[in-house]
Amino acid sequence: MTISPDSDGASSATLSPNDIPAKDAREKERISALWQFALRLYRQPGISATALTLQDEADIDVPELLWLCWLEHNQESPTSLEPLKDVHEWQQQITAHLRELRRLLKPVTEVQPRLLPLRQKIKDAELQAEQETLHRLALIPWKKGGPNESLWAQWQGTLGEKYEKMIETIREKALTL
Repeated sequence: MTISPDSDGASSATLSPNDIPAKDAREKERISALWQFALRLYRQPGISATALTLQDEADIDVPELLWLCWLEHNQESPTSLEPLKDVHEWQQQITAHLRELRRLLKPVTEVQPRLLPLRQKIKDAELQAEQETLHRLALIPWKKGGPNESLWAQWQGTLGEKYEKMIETIREKALTL
């Protein structure tokens, strides 16, 4: 996830309500609310670094983590995890490839700085792909009653204590927003 400035120099972004394609005002509001929550959480001290570590070392889907935190914050839970298949497909087919290109270009731009604008365009495209991920996640049907520990356990799998503590830190911070 590359929402705010980090050691990689990724740019920050905002999503205007006018830029959100949605079928109605309620859907548009839900998409915007998730995006704004994700931005607020990601910009909290230490959260972006922790999230990027989870992404790089434990293969955690950061937009999905932010979505789960948002659901928990709003005391909601998905009615089904079936729609996540489409989200995962998007992340694997689009976002992951953009991230890989961005990473491959990093050492290249150190010796060929003329390629920095190309790398920046790829970073911007990666951010747009992650915005699309959050858009799709926001539209997954939900019900009142926050994600419970069994949902979190199912989602985390067996990451190990180090990564579970990192996720817990993000969850705790999310609940204070």
